[in-house]
Amino acid sequence: MITDFKEYVMSTQSKKDALVMATSMPQYPTGYMYLDYGTGSYLTVYDDEESPLYQYHNVGITCGSVNTIIAKSQGGKTTLATSIAAAIIEPYVTKILYDSVMRDVLTQAKIKKKPEIEGAPLIQILDTEKTLPVDYAKKVTRYTNKLMKHHVAINPITTDKDLMLALNKHVQYKVTHMEKIPMPMLDIFGNPIMEYPPTVMIIDSMSQLLLEDCDDPSAISKAKKGGILDIYDSATQNTAGARRAKIITALYSQLVNYAKKYNIIIFSICHINKMLPVNGVPVKQYRGLRGGETIGGGEKAIFLAATILRLDVIKNVSSESTTSVNLGDGITGHIAIASWIKSKSNSKMNKCQIVYTNEAGYDPILSNLWYGKEIGDLPRSGNNFFVPCYEKLKFNMKNYREVFGDYPELFSAYYDDLRDKCAKLLDNPDRAQSADRKLLEAVRDDIHRDFEDDDDRGSVRDMDDIFANAWNVA
Repeated sequence: MITDFKEYVMSTQSKKDALVMATSMPQYPTGYMYLDYGTGSYLTVYDDEESPLYQYHNVGITCGSVNTIIAKSQGGKTTLATSIAAAIIEPYVTKILYDSVMRDVLTQAKIKKKPEIEGAPLIQILDTEKTLPVDYAKKVTRYTNKLMKHHVAINPITTDKDLMLALNKHVQYKVTHMEKIPMPMLDIFGNPIMEYPPTVMIIDSMSQLLLEDCDDPSAISKAKKGGILDIYDSATQNTAGARRAKIITALYSQLVNYAKKYNIIIFSICHINKMLPVNGVPVKQYRGLRGGETIGGGEKAIFLAATILRLDVIKNVSSESTTSVNLGDGITGHIAIASWIKSKSNSKMNKCQIVYTNEAGYDPILSNLWYGKEIGDLPRSGNNFFVPCYEKLKFNMKNYREVFGDYPELFSAYYDDLRDKCAKLLDNPDRAQSADRKLLEAVRDDIHRDFEDDDDRGSVRDMDDIFANAWNVA
């Protein structure tokens, strides 16, 4: 019997010298369907004969990743990150939802006992600007005081060492109070994907963060603090002329390493700043930025980010202006284009529109309805709209909350319908291969019909061999 490398590693490694084997990486949906699918892909589980057993829409934010959200001032970066964070940990906060999702997955993976989550999934906001009140975070997450107390922490920080100390505490909490559990999907081989429950860290903002070795030399501490701080200190010692660049590189490298190891989803908030032209010519720092725009952190921050999401405000929301979008009396805000200018889980440059209001910041269901209306995905009846199969329950952008609240069955029906409509956004080589195969089958059938009365069938057999090679079928 052949022993493969993975089996050898798993059977011989110790806790001290563990070698992690990569597998399929789950992504966490956020409720913003067009946004989730814009950075998603298909995940297919195969049997031993290479036949597909299950197919998942693996959409949303990738587990254990560093993600950057950029916008100009007042673009709603922190609000969106907080709203997404609440959606990521929601299945683990709501035990009933987690149990229902996991039941089928555990059965498929032949796991009899479901591991319990002992620690409280959390959102940790590192506020470098020191302007985020807890009641605003409560409004965005829609949490009660009890949920806020258990699941949201806001830490004002000033320097890069403060950030690393917060990361150290975050990691220690997960190691002490959380165990790795099966994720709500299997990998391509049908095995359970074991990860820590997701937790979220929001750095608001990286632009404001001071670097102790550069910005505050008197605050440098020579004491060894242990753990992550030792590694970070050693990475930033003896810096010379390129001190700042080296520290930024070490900072982002550590964020990426520990995010992946402990399934911490990190959102780095960055402002879009102006870049001085070179010889009068505007410089373009990255393909998703325009000439004359730059974001903090340099090339390393762009390179290490799993995703970069750009927000551009395009319309105002107000009932008092004829040039603004009217979403109801007293409702103000804006509509932004959300563009995935970088995604390691999708090769397309997908974008959509999302809606920010004064009631709760960015609103996932309103954003879905609005963009569905804009691109024709939402069925219309006169001046109103409806969910397929529920034509009698009409609504508009002003009263959708009341209609969906009175008829909660609309939520599941609407999201089921959106899954099919959004599938076109997925990065999906399997689907493309399937389409190619159907085309080749149609061409082969036409050739067979053309030669069905021909005495010489050799050309048909030769053509079948060509098709078999094209399909990679023996």
